Amino acid sequence: MFLSTVETSYILLSILLLIISYFIGSIPFGIIVGKLACDKDIRYYGSKNIGSTNAIRVLGKKNRIYSIFLRCI
Repeated sequence: MFLSTVETSYILLSILLLIISYFIGSIPFGIIVGKLACDKDIRYYGSKNIGSTNAIRVLGKKNRIYSIFLRCI
C-alpha cells in the first residue's frame, strides 16, 4: 500500500520536471531572439503575434533557426 522512498522520489522528480517544463515552454523565444539578434520586436511586424510562425517570417534564415531550436527545447 505504501510507496517506498525510491518510488516517492521518482514521483516528486516527475512532478518537478513537469512544472519546470511548463515554465520553460512559456518563454517567448521568438521575442528574445528577435531583440538580441535583430533588434526587432516581432510583435510589430508580420502578423503581430509572438508565435513561431511570425518569428520564422520576420527574423530571417539564421535567426529563425535559433528561434526554432530554442522552441523545440
